[in-house]
Amino acid sequence: MQDVKTINDLVTYNGQEFGDKVALIFEGRTFSYGDLDYTSSMVAAGLKGIGIRKGDRAALILPNCVEFLHAFFGILKAGAAVVSCNPMFKELELMHILKDSRSKAAICVSFQDSPLKKIKADLPHLQRVIQISGGSSSEAASFQEFLREPKKSGQQVEVGPDDLAVLLYTAGTTGHPKGAMLTHKNFLASVSGVVKRLKFSPEDCSLAVIPLYHVYGMGCVMLTVFRSHSKMILLPRYEAEAVMKVLGEGGVTMFMGVPPMYVDLSSLAESKLQSLSASLRACLSGAAPLPVEVIKRFEARFHTLIVEGYGLTEATGPTHVNPIDGLRKPGSIGVPYPGVESKVLDEDGIEVPPGVVGEIVVRGDIVMKGYWDNPQSTQEAIREGWLHTGDLAKRDEDGYYYVVERKKDMILTSGFNVYPREVEEMIFQHPKVGEVAVAGMPDERRGEVAKAFVVLKAGTACSEQEIIEWCQERMARYKVPREVEFVESLPKSLAGKVLRRVLREKVG
Repeated sequence: MQDVKTINDLVTYNGQEFGDKVALIFEGRTFSYGDLDYTSSMVAAGLKGIGIRKGDRAALILPNCVEFLHAFFGILKAGAAVVSCNPMFKELELMHILKDSRSKAAICVSFQDSPLKKIKADLPHLQRVIQISGGSSSEAASFQEFLREPKKSGQQVEVGPDDLAVLLYTAGTTGHPKGAMLTHKNFLASVSGVVKRLKFSPEDCSLAVIPLYHVYGMGCVMLTVFRSHSKMILLPRYEAEAVMKVLGEGGVTMFMGVPPMYVDLSSLAESKLQSLSASLRACLSGAAPLPVEVIKRFEARFHTLIVEGYGLTEATGPTHVNPIDGLRKPGSIGVPYPGVESKVLDEDGIEVPPGVVGEIVVRGDIVMKGYWDNPQSTQEAIREGWLHTGDLAKRDEDGYYYVVERKKDMILTSGFNVYPREVEEMIFQHPKVGEVAVAGMPDERRGEVAKAFVVLKAGTACSEQEIIEWCQERMARYKVPREVEFVESLPKSLAGKVLRRVLREKVG
């Protein structure tokens, strides 16, 4: 595939060389590489017909479905960039992303039921909304009409390896989401490393249940399948029993999951268990730390292998993983993927010897182009080509890495980043709240969940449920604190800064 330099090239190549091969199975329907290539070209033509041009941004606000692939590749073929959004986001969360990215179009399930309906008037750049459910109206165009019309002829939009492919927003420690600019080259480098390290072949079949809008599902699952010319079974959402059923039916060779899934699966009652198919050769865990005890429990119960990895959005997903064969060290994140350089630095930027804790940095074609419209944050994150992750780690004599502590303030819940500042600012808007601080609290299933410490205004009374419901109405569910503790005061430094370390120790 020497001529494959962009994701568009990859989709076209697969359509031409593997046109009749099944690429996707979704809800009992099968789609070949030829189907996906042709349909995405129809979508591209439809998008160009409504004014989408090279360099524009188009928001994709969809759950796992075949239309996600049609729209994702269609946006790229139109020369635009995908602004990938969590469909669970509420109005304020979507508002920031769509306004900051200046998205010209947005594709959602149903405009009438979407938060977009309430905020569209405040988004002057958002010219068109396309819905996959329902027909065209004065408010939204019909995605299905794109697919019913014959593909329009026209010159293909040329894009290059360094052109922006996806804008993925990841919250910084200030709580303000920043758009990581991921190029076509970034993704091809990343998935090529996954194919090599995990030994993917055209005969493989991946079970895809990770959200495709997340960098893990987008790269490690969807685009890795395309790079290896293999196939995937896509589930609309994660349900433990549904996953067990598919894994037991045979044919699946790779399962990509996150720690809460492995906790769930290994905890299923005996009556709901079934033997895993002999075809399953390995499971991958990413997006959050996987407890060694969970690895032992899962492998003992299902007699299959779990390899743990590590990555981040700014590195187009995975950077390290335990080998699928050879030496595997449970509790470590393994070794760098092919094409990825990694080292551990002290506070002065000097590499430390094995066994010494420092900041883990990575370099390679997987490193993002930078943060969208944010040169200062880009310069802070990428120095001399090295991406500074902000995570503390150590390396052993064999070159295996161990993450010691994540970014100080970040909470990882079910693989999603939750930053205390963002949650705090939302709670602080409650009329009865005087002060608030949020910290991560251990959770057996999700890894961590948010806990809020609230100081009420004098003379007011408030319940824990009232604060939780306040957040539920305004934030994605995974960001909502699971517990609220009312306190008289918050621990602070002499300078008046809240000591989150003290709060983390309190809940840990």
